[in-house]
Amino acid sequence: MTTLPKRHGLRTVMLMAERAIHELASQNLAPLRLAQMDAAIGTGLFTAGNYPASDWERLVGFIPDRDLYYQVMVGIAADPPQPPDIFAKALIGRDTSADFCHIVWEPGGGT
Repeated sequence: MTTLPKRHGLRTVMLMAERAIHELASQNLAPLRLAQMDAAIGTGLFTAGNYPASDWERLVGFIPDRDLYYQVMVGIAADPPQPPDIFAKALIGRDTSADFCHIVWEPGGGT
């Protein structure tokens, strides 16, 4: 019987990704986009986590196992039917003994 490694829960992974994205944003976002993200803190800025989408294989070279990874997005919410304005999305490993974080900046091309 194989035992899975001890894993972070979704809430912890979301906090880890949010922290990493905010720490690296000034190095990876254009000044206008960084200002938009900062201005949205406390109003429309959101962090959402779920299972990895199918496009991660193309981005990281492997299919992320849903038991071992979550994807987290940081963006500004929009009224339907408009899509949210995503600043970054991250693939975060859930294994507590290994650090894995791959961030894609402006996954939708920004505004």
